[in-house]
Amino acid sequence: MKNPNRPHPPTPPFYLAGLLLLVCLYQPLPGQSPPYLIDLQEALSAGWSPGPFFQEMDLNTITGFAGEFGTANWMESDHPAFNEFIRIELNNEPAENWSAGLNTTFNPMPIQEGEWILASFYARKGPDTGQAMFEAFIQRPQPDWIRIENSGGRLTGEWTRFYVLGQAQQDFPPDTVNFTIHLGQTIQTVDIAGLSVLHLNASTDPDAVPVSPIAYEGMADDAEWRTQARQMIETHRMGDWVLELRNSQGQSLSGATVTIELQTHAYPFGSFFSRLIVEDGPEAEQYARWFKDNFNAATNPVYWADWGWANPVRQQNYRDMADWLQTEGIPTRGHVLIYPGWNFAPQELRDLANDPEAFQARIIQHLEEIVPIMKAYGVREYDVTNELRHLSDFTDIVGMVGVVAWFRKVRELDPDAVLYINENTILSAAGLKTSAQDHYFQTIHDLLAHGAPLDGIGMQGHFDGAVTDPERLWEILDRFATFGLPIRITEYDLSTRDFEGQARYDSDFYTTIFAHPATAGLTRWGYYEPEMWRPLGAIIDSEGVYKPNGIAQRQLLFEDWSSRETLTSDKNGQVRFHAFYGNYKVSVLHRGVLYESNLDFRKSSSTSASPMILPITSMHPRGKLKLRMNNDQLELTFPQLPPTHSATLKRSHDMLTWVDQDTSIPLDKDNILHWKASPSNHPVFYRLRIEQVK
Repeated sequence: MKNPNRPHPPTPPFYLAGLLLLVCLYQPLPGQSPPYLIDLQEALSAGWSPGPFFQEMDLNTITGFAGEFGTANWMESDHPAFNEFIRIELNNEPAENWSAGLNTTFNPMPIQEGEWILASFYARKGPDTGQAMFEAFIQRPQPDWIRIENSGGRLTGEWTRFYVLGQAQQDFPPDTVNFTIHLGQTIQTVDIAGLSVLHLNASTDPDAVPVSPIAYEGMADDAEWRTQARQMIETHRMGDWVLELRNSQGQSLSGATVTIELQTHAYPFGSFFSRLIVEDGPEAEQYARWFKDNFNAATNPVYWADWGWANPVRQQNYRDMADWLQTEGIPTRGHVLIYPGWNFAPQELRDLANDPEAFQARIIQHLEEIVPIMKAYGVREYDVTNELRHLSDFTDIVGMVGVVAWFRKVRELDPDAVLYINENTILSAAGLKTSAQDHYFQTIHDLLAHGAPLDGIGMQGHFDGAVTDPERLWEILDRFATFGLPIRITEYDLSTRDFEGQARYDSDFYTTIFAHPATAGLTRWGYYEPEMWRPLGAIIDSEGVYKPNGIAQRQLLFEDWSSRETLTSDKNGQVRFHAFYGNYKVSVLHRGVLYESNLDFRKSSSTSASPMILPITSMHPRGKLKLRMNNDQLELTFPQLPPTHSATLKRSHDMLTWVDQDTSIPLDKDNILHWKASPSNHPVFYRLRIEQVK
């Protein structure tokens, strides 16, 4: 998923016809409310004002559907909270998640912007079922799909209560909004009971609403996969780095104090973002600062639709965003060149649907326009296309051969660009959607067989409560790694109100992905709540405060996965570090002179020494450095130093706080540095830094 306006596939007609009129009461009749409804009302704090809701889950309020894939039957229960439930049993895996499940009827009263809808129900997996899960949506299904909120969960054999809370972002008239549970992710049997849907006023405090907890195998601190992950990270994301120090004459510098500090991981930890990043004002400045503080890579939108690239204003937004990233030196990928569904296509392309040759020619023309422009902004990686599994509008016209032509055209326009395909529901849905995985595997195989210049495999990672176990993630990655192509997690978020569980899973997901040798990067689908497609997935809330998952991410990237060490060079001028691959600040203190530089440590460089040539000669008392004070005038002479260098002096009264004296002091033609000292009544210490003028 990419955009708030993304359409939901049409509601299947076989269960639209089965929906029944919902009878709603403003207040339940005394003594007649079922226990699960009483419990729900008691869970809501005083001051809430529940509006219309259906009082009891029965044939008048819900419809279960399984179509050709199984059965939906009502059954009796001895549970103290309810006396009946509906069992949905699937014998075949549907092509789409929404092809089996449960629907309520629609809202009897208008829903105003800002008001809340709360759905609560019990669920468990049925007998003889292995793993089971659900996805649930508060939605407007027609005429085009609008998601008010969604959630999901993993099921055990015990009844568990789940909650879905959503706030309306617009007005909805009566008979337009309902609640649905999708169960078509896999072959499974699921029991559902005690379903209530409440319409709550805009003053509702969402923090006071009960929360469905995140749970998954491997969540425990002592889970075995954690040890394996640490070993995999040591093997694949770290290396032994030998740094060799020499002066400009090639002499080894022994006895130097060397400190390395990781500045940026070689592994891309990126994010999607909005045009707020190029706007003016304090919020925009903070938004940009958050990006640079938390990420080292970016995904720039390049959607083609009439609301995207085809719109001159939006196109300029995309270009401004790419320009900002290029200025900041942030590696950038473009998403997505060809989104093969009508809702992501300009009207002019739709008008060519009956002329396949002209249709394909217009796509190629678009690529010929956009790729050179984005190349000029430094974009060197693209999702060429995505979601081919259920978006067949374009492939129905040009076929897979046409898709291969898209890849070839992008390669022709930018031979150095890295070209990805992208798909959803491969890692998510508890990892149970094997039909989606099989389809994607076959699609990649077919593209490669037809000669598509495919360089990488993209996998979305939009999660709700039905998260995927770490070891199951590895199984899926292992399968796709057989193509020998890098795998990138192109879109990650976890939408849940269980913020502590979210922090735990975010951290575990990052660890699982970072550990796997086939992965080449991980991109969040946004980070600031007001600017996100799924706000609950943010790491920074609307008040500008890091949520628990944001704190967890920073702990991983900047504490747990960081390298900082200080050593002394040996007689050969070498120091050895075991460190993460990335860009490092290297500080060398030798014979009283401090030299600082930035060096890249990559996997290819870990097997041999990386030479570090200091642009200064050895400085020792035998005439190599001459220092003279003439009144308050300091003269430093460097007889063997080329005149293409400058010096920076810092001073301190306590040798703890160093203050710049001058930005840069050039050497004169005789290699003498002249500097006038500031009068002081206290002892003054000076630190000298010599560097080549760029």
